[in-house]
Amino acid sequence: MATLFVEPETAPAEEVDKKSKRKAQFRSEHALQFGVRPMSEPPVLKVQCLFCVHFGREILEPEKRLREATKNIKYWRPPYRAELYHKHHQRQHLTLYTVYERLAHREKIAFFLPENVHRLRQTTATPGAKAGLLKQVQQGLSASPSSWKQLFDVPVPRHLHALADTYSNQIVATTPLDPRCQALCTLAMLLGQPHINASMLEMQVMTALAGNVSRLDIVQVIVTSAPIVGVPTMLAALEIAHRVFTASESDESEEDEEVASDQPV
Repeated sequence: MATLFVEPETAPAEEVDKKSKRKAQFRSEHALQFGVRPMSEPPVLKVQCLFCVHFGREILEPEKRLREATKNIKYWRPPYRAELYHKHHQRQHLTLYTVYERLAHREKIAFFLPENVHRLRQTTATPGAKAGLLKQVQQGLSASPSSWKQLFDVPVPRHLHALADTYSNQIVATTPLDPRCQALCTLAMLLGQPHINASMLEMQVMTALAGNVSRLDIVQVIVTSAPIVGVPTMLAALEIAHRVFTASESDESEEDEEVASDQPV
């Protein structure tokens, strides 16, 4: 009986490639990079498109596309791959995703905040708004301290307006905070919210790590917040940070395995 001959160099390479695609787990940094949200703790079973949630799907050809289809929210299941997020956004959210890709790290974090979502909906609904959309979005997300009033819809007493303007002008004239210090300050402010926003806190921890903030500094900010936010909130935040830490470790180990598999034997 004839035996099949398989080339020794080709078969292992194909097998490794298929195996890596089958086990492709959700990468935490993709949440901010592509505007997606994991729907569960690791192992992540489903990922949600935040563009679909907040803005619906863009109608590029109204005569061929049913308007009802724009209400459907896109979900991904394992295996998770960056090209699948990118492909969906290019087809269904071309205008906003093109803008989102060009935003800075801090601007992406603010992109899906409720106040900015409301403003972006109004901006994109304006006729002829697409041409200067990037500039409008960047002005809103990274507004200078002197234009802080544009970020809020609530009425503020006149004397507080003057007070904020005074300090805002002083901030403009000084050297900005170190990026790592800014990341920790933002983390502390999120911890001080009445109700902890798990997804925003997770994104901020990822942003801090990406900005070379040490894990020990992040943990220190969380633990020392206990007298102010309470022990239950502190523990919940610590659990979120630990989840991000372990996810990044698994990503690093997978990358090491892929590099090792590429090395000639």
